[in-house]
Amino acid sequence: MRHAWMWFWLSLKRCFKRPAFLCLLALIPVATASLSMVARQDSGFLHIALSQEEADDTAAAVITSLQKDTQFLRFTVCEDPRDAVRLVENGRADAAWIFTGDLEEKAAAFAEEFEADDTLVRVVERESTLLLRLAREKLAGALYSHCAKQVYLQYIATETAADTLSDERLSENYDNGFDEVELFSFRYPDGGYTVVTEGYLATPVRGVLAVLMVLCALAAALFFGQDEERGMLSWVPLSRRLWAESAYLTAAVAAVAVTAFAALAVSGLLSAWYRETALMLLYAVCCVWFAVLMRRVIGRLRLFAALVPLFAVGMLALCPVFFEMKQALWLQLLFPPTYYLYAVHNDRFAAYMVLYAAALVALSLLLHKISLAKPQKV
Repeated sequence: MRHAWMWFWLSLKRCFKRPAFLCLLALIPVATASLSMVARQDSGFLHIALSQEEADDTAAAVITSLQKDTQFLRFTVCEDPRDAVRLVENGRADAAWIFTGDLEEKAAAFAEEFEADDTLVRVVERESTLLLRLAREKLAGALYSHCAKQVYLQYIATETAADTLSDERLSENYDNGFDEVELFSFRYPDGGYTVVTEGYLATPVRGVLAVLMVLCALAAALFFGQDEERGMLSWVPLSRRLWAESAYLTAAVAAVAVTAFAALAVSGLLSAWYRETALMLLYAVCCVWFAVLMRRVIGRLRLFAALVPLFAVGMLALCPVFFEMKQALWLQLLFPPTYYLYAVHNDRFAAYMVLYAAALVALSLLLHKISLAKPQKV
């Protein structure tokens, strides 16, 4: 055991003497901090300019309610409607929503006739797109929350016999009819409840870190191969070379895993610490043996070094880092990040990750035995 720890420590020191490994290790906090800083800024798929033609309390309340949810839409409030239109004309905003005056009175007229001539909001767009049409649904929802009471009062007055109740009492009943409860409950396939608090720009942080861990494992495998070609491992028997390499990579990936785990904790993306710790340990094993297997499959060290950037691009494109590609699921399952990212919220993929790690070890052992059976060059 003492020799194993000594090998682990010497391997770790060897990795830390490599500038390339230190650069990859430094990318973890840099990437986490950068994405977290961007996520805290104003962001959205669409930029909407909001303005009022006249000062109106109801319109101000609608604008305030729209600004509360800026996860997918970014709003800018303009004092002058002409400024809002100018933003659209200059391409700095996708649309302008300009609220007319006397919004409450116009809402009451709409509730009475449902054919009011006066418009509530003037919408200015350079072109009509699917996202803008979806955004107008949000505008309609925000407006209806302020028009619904008028519709309710008008319906009670015309369709029921509740003439004895005043509008004040009906309004009180209306306000008391809503409880502070969520209409929808979001759960992951494993049954865990979740509330999404981070911005959508922060969600790829875990995926980017997962890809960086694989790259660090591949880099460590490249370093081991270079040392092997230089004859620095000639004292290690060929029969034990596989285990020496796996221990070398384990030391490198352990340092990366600790850094990545700390980055996730600081960014607030960790769930239950015991579950996250177990998944990170299992994922580290997958990264180690994936790199071990790829070096044996590719064979030539120069080709292996040339393919490392392609591995990075492939994992970022195929694995569910930024988006999911259900049509290419079989390709995603070839790479370790897929199992880790899905296993965070799905226990079934945690079991798949165990099978995936076992398959990587088995294939690595098989290729190692095949290489030992071949005649060695003297």
